[in-house]
Amino acid sequence: MALTIKPAARAVLREQLLTELSGIGDIYLAVGEAQWGAALSLRRRYEGCMRLLDDLGWREDDPAEEFAITMEPAPLMRVLARLHERAGEEIEGQLDTAAEERQALWEAMLTVAVCGDVLVELVGTDVEEAMLRYRRERAEAASCEPEDERP
Repeated sequence: MALTIKPAARAVLREQLLTELSGIGDIYLAVGEAQWGAALSLRRRYEGCMRLLDDLGWREDDPAEEFAITMEPAPLMRVLARLHERAGEEIEGQLDTAAEERQALWEAMLTVAVCGDVLVELVGTDVEEAMLRYRRERAEAASCEPEDERP
């Protein structure tokens, strides 16, 4: 009995398989550097991806309602485990990036708050009025600069 998947699952797997196959040129590089073991390992890796694509269909717009996976379990498990691992690494990377972006946002918000507080004390008015005054002064200063010295 063959394992079957629906079009939505097929679309996800197909996209990831094509992404994985984007590195197939690494076989050529490994052979060129006489790294025979690496070349063979890569060939097996990409062979599994291509074999699964044979089952899922290479065409993006395949109208089938189900897709039978006829690969042997061991190579299928290797392909799926590799895709699973790579997707997990991508999630971790995105979470790290999101954390860095949140940290940068938090630092910017703190800067706005601290500068606003100091401006209020310095100018004796609210932040918006202080910023308007700053922008006017900056515009006046810029209009006095010779044109060749303006940024």
